[in-house]
Amino acid sequence: MAVYQNDNDQAWPVLQASAANTVATGVTSASAANSVFTTMVSFEFLANSTGGDLTGKVFGCPANSSVKPTTTATAISWTTTTAATWATTPATANTNSAAAYAYDWAVPSNATSNRVVLADRPKASSTATDNSNHKSNMVVVFADGHVGNLNKVTSVTVAGNATINQGNAAVAGVWGYVNKDADATDNIYDDNTDGGSTLTNAGGGTTKAYVK
Repeated sequence: MAVYQNDNDQAWPVLQASAANTVATGVTSASAANSVFTTMVSFEFLANSTGGDLTGKVFGCPANSSVKPTTTATAISWTTTTAATWATTPATANTNSAAAYAYDWAVPSNATSNRVVLADRPKASSTATDNSNHKSNMVVVFADGHVGNLNKVTSVTVAGNATINQGNAAVAGVWGYVNKDADATDNIYDDNTDGGSTLTNAGGGTTKAYVK
């Protein structure tokens, strides 16, 4: 992603999807429910733009290597109507629709260095101590490229649009993962009080994140 940014005036890689495997030409997602399709299409777009250097394995978590795209990225771009292949209904199995990570593709080019951009995607069946491939912790990637961990904050609940989990359902209830270094109240798994336009390319805030 950093290489893509350097080659594209600090813009983050994003290609919109209006539905499963349907590449869109606009800059706004049709709905929060479709946002996971945009994430997977963007990953496929990024993989293809590297000329094959990035494979589906890169988009899977090493702690659970079965959750990743399983085929070579299709040649999709802003100028083609070719259907994507990585953006089907999210699944937890080793299929082309396995979405291990959630990506805030609305991140602007002027995001602060400690803003979250990428994070573990919540499991389909989660408990208080087993939410992701790393139990109750979520591994996240920040705008400057460094990696960190967020711990669950049980006093924070989900509100507004929420992240789609690996079972194709929006997370709900007590699901607070707050990036306190950027904003003491921002749950990265929803867009509550985020401001900006969280479903538009580069339309999100500079500090608050909504990974999707």
